[in-house]
Amino acid sequence: RVIFEHYANGGPANRRWPIFSGTKSFWGIAALAAVQEGLFRLDDLVSETITEWKNDPRKSQITIRQLLSQTDGIEGASRLQRPSIRDRNAMAIELPSVAEPGSAFIYGPSHIQIFSELLRRKLKGRNVISYFEAHVANRLGLHDLKYKKDARGNPLPATGLELTAREWARLGELVLGNGNYHRRQIVP
Repeated sequence: RVIFEHYANGGPANRRWPIFSGTKSFWGIAALAAVQEGLFRLDDLVSETITEWKNDPRKSQITIRQLLSQTDGIEGASRLQRPSIRDRNAMAIELPSVAEPGSAFIYGPSHIQIFSELLRRKLKGRNVISYFEAHVANRLGLHDLKYKKDARGNPLPATGLELTAREWARLGELVLGNGNYHRRQIVP
């Protein structure tokens, strides 16, 4: 039950706030759903799907797990967030490797952007956002989410969601309740 609720400048309860890098965690859940469906394994090489990397000595060794943990060695590339970029996925794939895979944590949106392209290719025509909504957002009770997209329609997974304060509170309850919301199991 709500004990106290107040918003800046008397704003409405349904005002959405960007969650910025908190979004990255949700894509990890999407990855686990894809593993459960048999689309890939976390230790599969990214170059098996993003074949442009097959001949690169570093990129050819990167695993999906390393993408998700930002230890793939790819430049972080905060510039991927600029609204003027036409195709973030293509730009992310072309980013340079600046460290050996698994040797360094490099913060930035590039890793999840590359994962989004990998998932898009694995889905073979199915929409990445629809997959994310069906396997993550809807199951968490999150609806009508706003996604930042590039000119090609690719989502910006590293900063693309906005939540109301009540949705934030629901997520907090899920985390504290170990996947339970109001004593009802939500996440398998």
